[in-house]
Amino acid sequence: FPSHDMGEIREEKFKGIENIQFMKGRSSECLPVFFNEIGHGDFFLFLDAHWQNSWPLRSELDCVIDAGYKPFIFIHDFDCGHEGWQFDSYNNHILNYDYIKDKMDLIYGVDGYVFEVSQESQNEPSGGVENKRGCGFFYPKI
Repeated sequence: FPSHDMGEIREEKFKGIENIQFMKGRSSECLPVFFNEIGHGDFFLFLDAHWQNSWPLRSELDCVIDAGYKPFIFIHDFDCGHEGWQFDSYNNHILNYDYIKDKMDLIYGVDGYVFEVSQESQNEPSGGVENKRGCGFFYPKI
């Protein structure tokens, strides 16, 4: 978590739930530890790790590539192509399919995955302003 206080709040909220484990550190350091601990690729990976000047998405996807796993991957704040929806951008890069296609091709193989986007948004208004943000969904073809 970018904020120590936010991490503590989340840990307290989920205290006592046995199947939740918190790791503190950079995602590019924690993901390999997580992958090693579970020892398989049958999981959902929700990526929303960005904070101010840090946008480690491509390095997180490199961790998946290095592990050789093909999980279901959900990426929040994704450009879904819906008018009025917000999405992330950083250093003149928009968080969209073109930005990560090369990584997905390495994870799943070219034409070896399904790509979908959110069709509706459940985000709460922020400061009274509607805040629609979507997700990109990636998973192996069956």
